[in-house]
Amino acid sequence: MSMGQVDVGRYGGSYVRHTLCAAVPLAIALTWAFEGRAEVVTKFSDTVGYVPMFVASLTGPVSSGDAAKLVASAKEISEAQHRVMILNSEGGDLAAAMAIGRFARSAGLDVIVPADAVCFSACVFILSAGIEKTVLGEVGIHRPYFTSSVDGSVADAIMTVKSEAGQFFADMNISPSLAEDMFSIEPSDMRILTQAELRDYRLNTMDYVTREARSVAAAQRYGLSRAAYEAFAADLNYSCQVFMTDPAAGKRCMAGVAARHGVPLPPGMMGSD
Repeated sequence: MSMGQVDVGRYGGSYVRHTLCAAVPLAIALTWAFEGRAEVVTKFSDTVGYVPMFVASLTGPVSSGDAAKLVASAKEISEAQHRVMILNSEGGDLAAAMAIGRFARSAGLDVIVPADAVCFSACVFILSAGIEKTVLGEVGIHRPYFTSSVDGSVADAIMTVKSEAGQFFADMNISPSLAEDMFSIEPSDMRILTQAELRDYRLNTMDYVTREARSVAAAQRYGLSRAAYEAFAADLNYSCQVFMTDPAAGKRCMAGVAARHGVPLPPGMMGSD
């Protein structure tokens, strides 16, 4: 089903994008329907940056075969220390998006929506599953819809899917208000989230449970109190983030910060560039 889009201004502090499409019947599978399917490209490198890296790019409509493509890369993912998924999708199959999201979380993937990209509708479920979520492009939400007849009550079917969506977001440590707000927006609309809303839903930050677990483990590993470790981490982020694209300078910066705080660097961190 082809769709055209028209920006119509702001709604509740967010852009609402109305989607122009013909009326469609209800369906057994809930979806955001788009023609075609996503292209999933994966790449592994042990020579870029500081550590071995795995990158998966998902571009286009989310479909049922996309999760299998990622699962097929499980070995490469396990060998990488930095694991990233890049998203540029207007939505697609809801069940597939949830399956991709659950795999992404179990594999420890960070998720990025680049500045020139979008993550709409079903794609938001994949975004929400990322460990570190970085949004530079647009994120949009609306209620999914059925595309043919359902068995039994449509109201019951919608509530079932809404409950499943809420449980998915809860499992990903995302604000429970996201499912409620998503299902309140008509399928013919698209609410583009502001930076404040992304922050409130926890869609543009690190998963707080993972952050806490990593901080506890790191403080113990370095023999630091939590307060001392948090001071080290804050100094590291403040001082060295500017060198993210320059591995050699970044390593030198890390070494300097570590020395200031009496933190031993991991073996091999200052190896050959």
